[in-house]
Amino acid sequence: MAVGLSVSVSFAIISVALFMGVASFIEAAESTLESLEKGVEKKVDRVVERARTKFQILNANINGTGISLNLTNTGSTTLTVSGVSIMLNGTCADDNVTNATVDGKVSNIWAPGEKLTVEISINATTGDRVKAITGNAVVQFGVVS
Repeated sequence: MAVGLSVSVSFAIISVALFMGVASFIEAAESTLESLEKGVEKKVDRVVERARTKFQILNANINGTGISLNLTNTGSTTLTVSGVSIMLNGTCADDNVTNATVDGKVSNIWAPGEKLTVEISINATTGDRVKAITGNAVVQFGVVS
């Protein structure tokens, strides 16, 4: 009878250990799946935001000290002015921005339907290429006139 009891006890110990191992594996797998799900949700949010972001470069005109760039937010996403980058002929001009206004007022919020005017102190000539990039990587091109 002692043999039967030791087999039963051994089986019980192995079963408990196996159960604990499987439970740990399931917990780790669940945590990993939750992390993946959150990552996918963030990616979907970024893709949707990018799809809803649209803007136009109305004009890029030479003024006395550089160029004045006028853009309109034609999408449904509210953007930040500080998130907009400007390039002139492939060179970043962000450090040369002297003034940025939304509908004539200083603001960091660029809502749908609003006009953003950016003054850039930089040497530019007619025909230079201007590139505006939003914080979520939507790009528009224009030409200095």
